Amino acid sequence: MSTSTNFAADVSNPQLGQQIHGPFVIRKIDEKEARNGKKYWNVELCNETGTITCRVWQEKFEMWEGVQPGSPVMITGRIENGFPEGTLELSVQRIQLLPAPHPVQQYLNPVYPGDMEALKAEFEKMRNAIEHPGYRLFFDRFFETVCPKERFFTCPAARTHHHAYIGGLLEHSLEVTKLWLAFAEHEAIRDLVSKDLGIVGSMIHDAGKIHEYVWEGVAIDLSPDSLLYGHITSGVLMIQKVMTKYREELRAAGFTEQDAKYLIHMVVSHHGKADWGSPTPPAMIESVLLHHADNMSAKVRGIANIVRSRQPDRYGKITPMERSDYWTGVIAGPAVLEQLAATVETQIAQQPAMNEAAAPVDSERLPLSPAQRFAAAEDEQERSPYAEAENALSALPGLFDLPANLQQSDRTSARRR
Repeated sequence: MSTSTNFAADVSNPQLGQQIHGPFVIRKIDEKEARNGKKYWNVELCNETGTITCRVWQEKFEMWEGVQPGSPVMITGRIENGFPEGTLELSVQRIQLLPAPHPVQQYLNPVYPGDMEALKAEFEKMRNAIEHPGYRLFFDRFFETVCPKERFFTCPAARTHHHAYIGGLLEHSLEVTKLWLAFAEHEAIRDLVSKDLGIVGSMIHDAGKIHEYVWEGVAIDLSPDSLLYGHITSGVLMIQKVMTKYREELRAAGFTEQDAKYLIHMVVSHHGKADWGSPTPPAMIESVLLHHADNMSAKVRGIANIVRSRQPDRYGKITPMERSDYWTGVIAGPAVLEQLAATVETQIAQQPAMNEAAAPVDSERLPLSPAQRFAAAEDEQERSPYAEAENALSALPGLFDLPANLQQSDRTSARRR
């Protein structure tokens, strides 16, 4: 890893009161307005250690003159409580433009955190798993011409929701394909699905995103073409281009126009329904499997991002910083709480040796274990102003019991249903 970023600018695990000084690159600047009409900017900064946000109120706009998305800057500041409650943000005390190009600019976009070469090797394994010579030839021609591997391997799968980093599209496509294959192996449907159609369709279902997004030298964003048509339409056009250019060669290998139609259906239906962006709902077992595999990959990664982004409150609830499918909040499961508890215990054990400037660990804000949360919920119920009335009602025997004849009638009705 590069050492261009000083340790003092480490934002991988920000702590309240932590002093920050070092180079960052500006990823995003969003103009906002508070309820009282006061204007401010939401700024996202990043370096090799991670990403941190800050708010710049209008009285400090002048200090940020000349700073734009993509600008390398030297930042001095302090980690403070942010909004919504429970978040941490950077309060910038001093900012200075750095000469470009600067090494920190390579961290403008997050990058797939794993081994990229291993992902590329998985791509080749998927290609080699295609048994039908026609489907394998189509796969090869697709990634040689309309979807060059160098772009497919670097393209993000989204801006924010899931796999939103360089290499995200490749990871997402492999994830979806492996989920598809796992479902397709079930004995109830194994003899009804085309494995080759499933592999090729799953691997190219989002390939149109190489036209929908821009990411090289800029923060991940939608391209101008995306305003005209999205990645589903682009994907269809890409299939048609391959079929038009290599029709005779593909036919000789056994790949027909009908096979191309199957792939087009896989692409146009993978979102599931019109409200989600698919002009056609899934109408084949292969396309139904693709839709659910794609949805599972996206939804699980989306909620995982929320769980990783913030610490849960004492009752295990995490409120997302941005509106999403889970905007009302998600619950951290026992595995997350156990990891957090272990981290906090380590911090408490190390605290005497920590720098005096470091913020102390507030044990009152530690999340409760599942058993503690249950006990706390019972205790809160006992203190409820309605508890006395509820207890009185529960003490009245048979108040909410059905008469015997109605109980029998209800059981008979249930059997008929």
